[in-house]
Amino acid sequence: MLIKNISVNTGLCNGTRLQVTEIFDEFIKCKVLSGSRSNTEDEIYLPRCKFEYGGTPSEPGPHFSRCQFPVKLSFAMTINKSQGQTLNRVGLYFRQGECFSHGQLYTAMSRVRTKKSIKIVTAVLDTLTTKNIVWRQLLN
Repeated sequence: MLIKNISVNTGLCNGTRLQVTEIFDEFIKCKVLSGSRSNTEDEIYLPRCKFEYGGTPSEPGPHFSRCQFPVKLSFAMTINKSQGQTLNRVGLYFRQGECFSHGQLYTAMSRVRTKKSIKIVTAVLDTLTTKNIVWRQLLN
């Protein structure tokens, strides 16, 4: 997953899913899996980027920088990060057995086109339901 806005106009922005096809010393070659460029067979080349940390008035402390590829290995993503994407398969894991805010269950389940493409696991065994959280005072 891309962790930096490289070029918003061409769809290379934070959260874009990529498949790394080759790794070189100074750049990586990737195929775009999500966003506006996902339907093309084009491969993109991502250079190492300079990331700077600390040493600002709002973040006192030592200042340092390092060069790294602007990607992060990901096997999962948050419901918020998946918003606006259509996926082939979705697996949902609810630790407490429920979504923690109104609308998240709908957002998570509407990422796929068919019921067969979604699997839901809860930490509470033998349950087939989840609570849809609504702030009742808001409805009054």
